[in-house]
Amino acid sequence: MESLLTGNPSSQYLLSMEACDLRVLDASELMQRAQSDTQLQAELHALTQRRLIHYVNLYTSAIADSPTQRYLALQATHQQQLERIPLHILAAYLGVSAVHLSRIRRKLKSESGSPAR
Repeated sequence: MESLLTGNPSSQYLLSMEACDLRVLDASELMQRAQSDTQLQAELHALTQRRLIHYVNLYTSAIADSPTQRYLALQATHQQQLERIPLHILAAYLGVSAVHLSRIRRKLKSESGSPAR
């Protein structure tokens, strides 16, 4: 989104950890089409709103919730994806070290008696 709106490269990048289909869009063509296509305008607006809400929730969770609470929330909503994400990447997403994440998982496993992945 940053690159699309500013024309400058973003400081962030995407990393695919699994095979996926990638669709490349030309920014100028997309912006021209969005100016004349009201449905596309509405879809882009809705997408931007959803992303904003997601980022606000992510930011709020980083401040208000403990790393264990954030991990448990991910477990509740994205269990299958958690099983495929390397632990060092998951730890970075949660804002903890890989060692800290291992401690969290070990503690949860001992409390529940089941795998804490």
